[in-house]
Amino acid sequence: MAQELFEQIYYEGSSAQLGDIISTLESGSRPKGGAEVDGIPSIGAENIERFGQYDYTKEKFISLEYFKKLNRGVVHSGDVLLYKDGAYTGKVSMALDEFPHAQCAINEHIFILRPNELAPSPFFLYFLLLNDKNKQALFSRASSKAAQPGLNQTEVKTLQILLPQTEKIAELDNTISPIMHQIAKNANENRKLSTLRETLLPKLLSGEISVNQATK
Repeated sequence: MAQELFEQIYYEGSSAQLGDIISTLESGSRPKGGAEVDGIPSIGAENIERFGQYDYTKEKFISLEYFKKLNRGVVHSGDVLLYKDGAYTGKVSMALDEFPHAQCAINEHIFILRPNELAPSPFFLYFLLLNDKNKQALFSRASSKAAQPGLNQTEVKTLQILLPQTEKIAELDNTISPIMHQIAKNANENRKLSTLRETLLPKLLSGEISVNQATK
């Protein structure tokens, strides 16, 4: 539904470039020594699926000390996340209401995008990048290189897009905002249930606790 509502206004827009509607485009980093075994989650391409879907089984971490020193790449609610290099260039997700984490950062393979006042809606920006035509255009730019596919900031900023009137974007934001927040809520609840299952199942199988105890 949200995608359909986006497309209803998107194709009425005038020609523009992606750089016209974003205030922030930045990638992150991990320390030279590599990922930590625990700490603050560091989102990479292996984690990104799409909004509401995230692969927690491949989580990598950075230390809290390193996280506090970061000047870029710190994820905030409403940030749009774009996988910028490798085989799955163009995959897009979004952080919202502590999905996928209450506190996290990105690594060097991900871009954070934030909208400006011309398109005052992170949801519009997310669906713009999820649009098949725009995804294909980004992938084509990334794949034009002889080496590993990848996008630089200029290639992202100069992506040709359609830009509806700001008022229509604001209306879209108001309409689909409850849907997007509900998706984030559902994703967070599913993760809690999954974590609970992983904690209880070994205890049930070993007889450490009974089914009655587990359901209390």
